[in-house]
Amino acid sequence: MHWIVNPKKEMKMSDLLIWWQSIYQMMKRVVVEGSRQEVYTLVFAMSRNKIEMIKSKDAIELIDLLIQRILTNPSDLDVTAPKKNEWHSWRSISGDAAGVIQHIASRPGLTRVEREQCYVLLNMLASQPIHSAEAERLIIHLQVDIE
Repeated sequence: MHWIVNPKKEMKMSDLLIWWQSIYQMMKRVVVEGSRQEVYTLVFAMSRNKIEMIKSKDAIELIDLLIQRILTNPSDLDVTAPKKNEWHSWRSISGDAAGVIQHIASRPGLTRVEREQCYVLLNMLASQPIHSAEAERLIIHLQVDIE
């Protein structure tokens, strides 16, 4: 089978929407059910702004799901399993999650509600039991922006 591509036709974001809906559902499953390594890979890519299509509300939802997952078993915060290629603890992943929130909060056109959701998520990451040092550092900057 050969695909014929029309070089004159310009691809639009709306053309990718159907793909994005499937990819986003997969990302949610990774956050909720994936191994620490899979979650780390996803959150790391998001924190480095490698997934440019992700909407603010979607990223906020993913980080909220991650926090809820971490909070279900806080005794595992610092566990790693190198034999299973799980080199990153939930606490270290939460630092990258704080970076995701920082990217979201700095986007132009972010609504006040979305900015406040970012603040709430950073606060949850900075608070006990997660106590992410990166979230603590970033929350100060976001708090100033909200006020």
